[in-house]
Amino acid sequence: MLNCEQIAISRYAKATGKPITTSQQVTIINLNDLNIQELPDLSKFVNAQKLFAANSKLKTIFPANIKLLEDADFSHNELETVPDIASDVLFTLNLSHNRLKLFKIDRFYPHLMELNLSLQRSDYTFDENFNAFLTRNAPKLRKLYLNGVGISTLDLIRDCSLTVLEVENNMISELAQLQFLPKTLQVLKLAGNPVAKVGSCFDFVCFQCPGIILYNGKEWTEKQVEFSGLKYARGLKGKERKGQ
Repeated sequence: MLNCEQIAISRYAKATGKPITTSQQVTIINLNDLNIQELPDLSKFVNAQKLFAANSKLKTIFPANIKLLEDADFSHNELETVPDIASDVLFTLNLSHNRLKLFKIDRFYPHLMELNLSLQRSDYTFDENFNAFLTRNAPKLRKLYLNGVGISTLDLIRDCSLTVLEVENNMISELAQLQFLPKTLQVLKLAGNPVAKVGSCFDFVCFQCPGIILYNGKEWTEKQVEFSGLKYARGLKGKERKGQ
């Protein structure tokens, strides 16, 4: 079995050019590309701020008590559950390209700002608790990536104060779903969904998210967004008058 502690120490020493000999001296744990199925307890790395354990075959990650950890990358593995990381300062968590079957955060992450759950290689399930998990356990979340996970609704993020949302290549088909977009949104990627082909989609986005800056990779000016939002609003009023 590989000695992950020694590998991390050796890689950090090589990267920094310093005579690192103990886990306490390591601030960046690099365990990428190890082709392993289990990640042992890394609690000895008490000063680690970043953890990279991507591009392996990880199925199990033992709970780690790394209080200073800010960024964790477990992408491109075989994980079915969200790993338990004891850190009060975790900012980013990348779990893309795994086999997550149900998203559940049991631990409170008061500073988590970026979460990537894109492209799960399984029948991933977003249940009615997903929104509650995020708002209760990650109240400061601002960037969320859900590309290619098969969702058909945006009700899952209805109470989140996101600034960046990527939901490309899903099954969102109805304009009504856009009402759940956070008004705080500045960047939205919606390409690859049926709704993105609806003629008034961009106008609806501008109406719902007046601070939008980037939409499907294209930058829009404040005036353009305001014009499109007002255009959609006028259309709504016209429909209301006809319905009277």
